[in-house]
Amino acid sequence: IAATKMNVLYRNVDNPIEVSVPGVAPENLIVSGPGISGKSGNYVADVTKVEGKEVTISVSVKEKDGKTRKAGQKIYRIKGLPQAVGTVYKKKEGMISTSLLSKGIVEAEYQDFPFDLPLSVTAFEIKLEGKPAIQVKGNKVPNDLRDQIERLRPGSSVSIRKIKAQTPQGARIENISNVVLDVQ
Repeated sequence: IAATKMNVLYRNVDNPIEVSVPGVAPENLIVSGPGISGKSGNYVADVTKVEGKEVTISVSVKEKDGKTRKAGQKIYRIKGLPQAVGTVYKKKEGMISTSLLSKGIVEAEYQDFPFDLPLSVTAFEIKLEGKPAIQVKGNKVPNDLRDQIERLRPGSSVSIRKIKAQTPQGARIENISNVVLDVQ
C-alpha cells in the first residue's frame, strides 16, 4: 500500500528512504538520483540543491554475471520546509509575566512535521509597546532590556518578530511566525 499523494521529499532535511526489490539482497541494489546516498536498502535523499519541483529516483539490480538491470523508478515532489513557529516558554501568544519575559529565550520549532528537525535561533527583533524595535543576536532577551520590560504596564504588548534560525546542517531558516505576548 502506498499513499500516492505523499511522495514528497523536503529541502534542507535528510529524507530517509528504504528500498527493496523482492528476491534481491540489499547489497545488490543500485539506487540513484540527485542527492541520494546510502547503501544496503537504507538511503538518504538530500534534495536541497535540486532545481525544480520533482526528482526521479531509480533502482537497478546488480546481477550475478555483473550486468545491471533496471528494477523501477519513482517520481517524488520536492517541497520546501513549512513555516516554523516562534515561541517564548513554548508560548506563541497569550499572557506572560514581566519577570518571565525579561529572562525569556526565543525558540523556533516545526509543529506537526514528520521529521525531528531542531532549530537554533540566531537572531530576532523585539518590539516593546511604545518603543522602537531592537535587533538581537542570539536567542535570549538582552539584559539591558530587562528593566524596560519589568516597567511595562499590564496589557502592554511585546512582539518578537523577524526570527532567524538554523538547522543542525547549517541551513538558514527565516520563515518563522511572530510571537505576540501581552504582559500580565
